[in-house]
Amino acid sequence: MKQLSILSILILLGCQGPFKIQKGPTQSVQAYSIPHFADSTSFENVKKGFPVVDKIFQDYAERNHFPAISYGIVAAGQLIHTNSFGTANLQTKLPANSKTLFRIASMSKSFTAMAILKLRDEGKLSLSDPVSQYIPEMNRAGALTTDAPAITIQNLLTMAAGFPEDNPWGDRQLDAAEAELLNQVSQGISFSNVPGVSFEYSNLGFALLGNIIKQISGLPYQTYITDNIMKPLGMNDSKWEYSEAPAEQLALGYIWQDDQWVDVPLLHDGGLWRDGRINLLHRRF
Repeated sequence: MKQLSILSILILLGCQGPFKIQKGPTQSVQAYSIPHFADSTSFENVKKGFPVVDKIFQDYAERNHFPAISYGIVAAGQLIHTNSFGTANLQTKLPANSKTLFRIASMSKSFTAMAILKLRDEGKLSLSDPVSQYIPEMNRAGALTTDAPAITIQNLLTMAAGFPEDNPWGDRQLDAAEAELLNQVSQGISFSNVPGVSFEYSNLGFALLGNIIKQISGLPYQTYITDNIMKPLGMNDSKWEYSEAPAEQLALGYIWQDDQWVDVPLLHDGGLWRDGRINLLHRRF
């Protein structure tokens, strides 16, 4: 069963923007320049492709039965084009627009990863640290084999901790209590592999990363992400709790089933999956 939500996409076209990395005991970014067009003519030529892009997105939405879709094109550090199709609320016939707030689901994992790397750059953790150093419950989680290595923060980031793939179960746990996560871990975790061997998509792993962010920063996950990532980026319209979103801006959830739309209720911001699998409604521009 395929759940429908927004497709909110930033596209970087024809840009240049090198990172300068200084290597040492830990790698750190020394300088960064915003992607830019070396040739101003190329920047103007991008605009000629807007009708083509609009057609691609419209066809994609119709083919996949998306009730609403919003997207933007970012180039040279600027939002140069945005468009929307469809209806954000089928009951009220609310059309989608550039200010519509959509649930972004697993795109929130990028915020979690960014926060972990920020704490790493500040010297507050190492990616090679065992997860149990910050979450003692991991000592009771078990292991697949007696000689399995300890799960590290890097294992969680790369989804190589050995946890079995947990979709779509994870999508419907957003409102669970935080205590459930630690209780689940302490009672033992099912493993499909030993850490560091293979990739397997894991919502649980990113929930644990969120808990590490909380433990190290001393702040609730939402507070840390809001203050250290979203606000500096100007993401002042993002919401953690859908009930805080203005009704005229909120996109509801639907699934295309038996040739008709069926409501998929939004979940409140709970405790378990707020730690890295967040119910975030996002609009930057």
